[in-house]
Amino acid sequence: MKQYADLKELEEKARDVLQMARDKGADTAECQIMRRRDFEVEVRNGEIENLSEAEPFEMSLTVSQDYRRASVSTCDLTPDSIRGIVDQAMVLSKYTDRDTFYTLPKPEQLATEFKDLDLFDAGLLDMPVTEKIELARELENHLLAVDERLKSDGASFSSTISAAVVANSAGFCKAEQRTLLGMGVSGFADDQVKEGDLNVGRKQSGSWGSQRRHRADLRGTKETAQRAANNVLRKIGARKPQTGTFPCYFEPTVARSIWSNLLAAMTGGAVYRNESFLIDQLEQQVCSDIVTITEDPFIPRGQSSRNYDREGVAKKAAKLIEKGRLNTWLLGSYSANKLGKTTTGHAGGTANLLIEPGPFDEAGLLKEMGTGIWVISLLGQGVNISTGDFSRAALGLWVENGEVQYPVMEFTLNSNLKDMLKNISHMGNNVMHDWSVQTPGFIIGNMNVSGL
Repeated sequence: MKQYADLKELEEKARDVLQMARDKGADTAECQIMRRRDFEVEVRNGEIENLSEAEPFEMSLTVSQDYRRASVSTCDLTPDSIRGIVDQAMVLSKYTDRDTFYTLPKPEQLATEFKDLDLFDAGLLDMPVTEKIELARELENHLLAVDERLKSDGASFSSTISAAVVANSAGFCKAEQRTLLGMGVSGFADDQVKEGDLNVGRKQSGSWGSQRRHRADLRGTKETAQRAANNVLRKIGARKPQTGTFPCYFEPTVARSIWSNLLAAMTGGAVYRNESFLIDQLEQQVCSDIVTITEDPFIPRGQSSRNYDREGVAKKAAKLIEKGRLNTWLLGSYSANKLGKTTTGHAGGTANLLIEPGPFDEAGLLKEMGTGIWVISLLGQGVNISTGDFSRAALGLWVENGEVQYPVMEFTLNSNLKDMLKNISHMGNNVMHDWSVQTPGFIIGNMNVSGL
């Protein structure tokens, strides 16, 4: 199979950098080297608006002596530059504060087995630029063909080919190559004007995209365009909903953001800084008992699949939340030391997350909800991870007796994540596999809606 880079050469260079740092007095050293080829093209109305291609190199180095740590980076990998950057790191580390919580992982925690996760598509190396441009144009053309009211806000195709090595003086050194490619399209339409509505002169917009490790796994341009078009058209004729307390159905695209809030509160950094609403909740019920979240780092071609974390610690499959019970914090070595615990292999974040589906398709979820709001978009940043307070503007569809009546906009959802997670009453089976967080939609029993 054709390779993007010489992985053995990258590993040798990383080992040389580590040895150089140790020879100059470093107690510990961590090195990452990445070579990457980035491409992106954006088209609007058939014309290229932006086309960029770059192939950067980057090396980062962290050293410590007497628990005094310094980090440096460079894009110049010539021998003279590397010697200079190692010298710079050693000098800087003399002037930083001692931090005894900073350590490398223990050798027995490091990954020694490496599954073939099939994260590299060699065919992308020879994919012509003209073909990438035509895919973006094709995507845009499919969008405009869905409905004459639609106008294009642009379509894009992007790809990244990378080779990277992670190495440290605890004994870990591993280089891998990966590919990631994606495409997306945005559109808009003039809103329909109705007497008494809010949408005089408004435009409604929407988008959709697909991202995969292998080109063969990308959604087709026609399907992607249809989803983007639907996201525009279903907003036309929107009005404000009434104020009150209603159940809400969070479709998969929106459900992801709720899980992201939960994960942010589970990170070791948030916990040891007392900036998490989950403080003192380890091994406690923090979600509805229908919620189980599994991390599976070993999904072939998975967007976040990996054998090890940023420190070289071996990844493992685990249930992070099991029937609503919080099983673990998400810890790297530093946050684990702060909390008196052991790293969980989460330096650099989580891998693929699978939210266990329920029995209901989307129509079934709406029927179970009865009257309420189908949430199709959340806006703004109104979430306080420290307290759990949640207040975000939203767009949606008003549902009565399980049937969509009309789109709604200019309203706010208010609650607290502690209550929201425990009030998840129904889980769908409509899992979306487009992201590293693979989730179905779900219903939260009661949300405060501020509308009319």
